This record gives sequence, structure tokens and C-alpha cells, in this order.
Amino acid sequence: MIPAAARHAARCFAGFADAPVLPDLNGWSQIPAGFSGSAVYRVIDPRGSAWSLKQLTASASVSHVKAIHQVLVHIRRAGCDWVSGPNHLVGNPSETVADLGTHGCWEMTQWMPGRSYSDIDRLAGNLDEAVKVLTAGCRAIACFHDAAASMVRQNGPAPSVIDRIKRLDSLSSSILSTCDDAGPKIRSLHLRQNVAPELLRACHQITADWPIFARQIRNDLEQRAGEVTPIQWVARDVHRGHLLFTDDAGSLSAAAKPTVSGMIDFDAMRLDTPAADLARWIGDFLFLAIIHGDAAADIATRFWQAGLAEYRQIRSFSEQQQTLCWTLVRSSSLISLANWVDWILQQRRRFLAADSAIAQRLVALNQQWTIVRQATDR
Repeated sequence: MIPAAARHAARCFAGFADAPVLPDLNGWSQIPAGFSGSAVYRVIDPRGSAWSLKQLTASASVSHVKAIHQVLVHIRRAGCDWVSGPNHLVGNPSETVADLGTHGCWEMTQWMPGRSYSDIDRLAGNLDEAVKVLTAGCRAIACFHDAAASMVRQNGPAPSVIDRIKRLDSLSSSILSTCDDAGPKIRSLHLRQNVAPELLRACHQITADWPIFARQIRNDLEQRAGEVTPIQWVARDVHRGHLLFTDDAGSLSAAAKPTVSGMIDFDAMRLDTPAADLARWIGDFLFLAIIHGDAAADIATRFWQAGLAEYRQIRSFSEQQQTLCWTLVRSSSLISLANWVDWILQQRRRFLAADSAIAQRLVALNQQWTIVRQATDR
């Protein structure tokens, strides 16, 4: 069922105002909720083109969303036509957000073709396929960065480093007490069976590792905070669910490299270090190494080196940026694991996303931290 507010919002955008059969909603559908909680719909215009219609969250800055749209248009014009770009309002090409008052603000972006590798099982069985997808993503991210850098490029401390220091300090004040007696706390929440054991495992890892590694990671972040590094528009949330590939991507019988067909969801986009995108993308593959037992460290190194080498085929990435990138991988791995413990056990948040998605996220983070904890500096 498509709510009236979504139908009203769609008619605000170019190509939809004169749609004669909007109440019919042929081909329209609601997309399963993600972790952000935004309402998202796949909508079809009268010409048969598909779009993503999203209601912005209450905390979203409309001015920032519009700025992101301007950058995306620039990046597409620079040749990255696989980046999802915004639609504009009817009769007003400069406006890309529809404000419906009490019914919220809405954006409409291109629905990009292809499939993601968000499902763990799609990659867990074959490392060669995982490396092909990883490196194809790094190529796309490098092209995205090249296009964005032609719009704005600065130098300064990385905002993502400052953010992680603040979040690490915030978590340090309560995370260990949150993990105390985790078993009874988790049982009292009556979580689904696939979520509870992974949450308990996260609590055990935090209890064991936070006193040692949080201080080490904070020291590393403090060092990086004093460095000047290139700053530009970056996506900041390029993970396996936000890069799409052609249907034959990663086919074991295909000699060709997989092709990125879409990059989506730019809610987190801002001025920051390009290392933040590489850390997010490469870090999202490290958990796969855990299934290889004693060879896990070598597999993780293979992912890391392959990703950076592919990125450097297109644009420069200094040793300083590489060190920064690894610091972001390490800090994000521990902080993200602690965040989920804090959100569920301390803040008692409830997510609209499916339990299976939450469980997969916890599985990946538990495994990722296990790998990163064992790794030496890259």
C-alpha cells in the first residue's frame, strides 16, 4: 500500500505531475526498511522509468541534502553516470527537495540497475569472486573521487577522525557497564534467536577488548588528527549494499572484471578524507577472511593490498593516506560493534530493518573486529 503522502510527493517531481494513472500505482512498491528508518518507494513514471522516492528523516538538513544533489549532478556530468542522480521539481530545475509540510520532505533519485553484495552468502564461498567485487568497487570509488575533487578540494584534518575520537570517548563512559550481565539483559528484550547470540558475542568481545584496544585506537586517532590531508566530497557510507553490479558481476566463469552499475544512498555524504570511503568499502570485506582459520590474516592482507592497488591505478593515494585509512578501519570496526551494543542494550532502540539484516550486520562486525584485532598496521 502506497500512502497518500508518497503519491502526493511523487507528483511534485518532473515527469510525474501529469501522470494520468497515479492512483493505479502500477509497478510501484515500498522498499524494505533499512537501518536509517527512511520510507523509500520504487516508483515508475509514465514513460516506464524507475525512480527511488524517499522521505527524509526528521533530523536531515534540507540545505545539506540539496548541496549533496548538486555534487551528484556534477559527478554524473564528469562521466560517472552510474551514480544515482536527483530528479527536480516540476517547473523548477534548481529545486530537488519537495517540502510537504506536515507530510515531510521528499527527494527522488534515479533507480539504478544491478544487484548488491549485501548478502553475506553471496561472497563467503569464493575468495576470488570477493576480490573481483572488492577491486571493481575500488575502481568506481576512485572515479567518484576524481570527479568530486574537480568541484571542491581542500587540505586539513580529517573530520572523520575527529568524529571517531568523540564517539570513542562517549562510548568509553558507559559501554563496559552496558556489557555487564549481558545475558540477562538480552533475554529481557526478547530478541529474535538470530540476533540475540550475535549481540551476546559482541558484548563478550567488547568486555575483553575495550580496555586495551580503545586506548590504542584513540592514540592512533590523536596522531592522525594532527595531520593535514586532502579533503573533498566523499560518500562516507560505501558498503556492500550501496554499490550495485551488473547481473554477471563476479561470475566465476567470466574472465572480465565485474562492472559497477550503480552507486546509491548518499545520506552521509560530506567533505571529508577519501580514505573514509576506502576504509568503509575495504573494511566491509575483511570479515570474509575469518572462515579461513589460520589463513585469515593473509586473506585480509590480500583484500587490503588488492583494494589499494586498484584505487591507485586511477588516482594517487599516499602512504600517509594509507595509514589514515587503516586507522579508520581499526577504529570503525571497534566503534561500530560497540554502537550496536549501545543502541540495543542501553538506548533500547528498535529498528524497522528485518531481524535477518540486523543479525547479518552483527555477524559481519563480530568477524571484522576479530580480524582487525589480530592484524598489524597496514
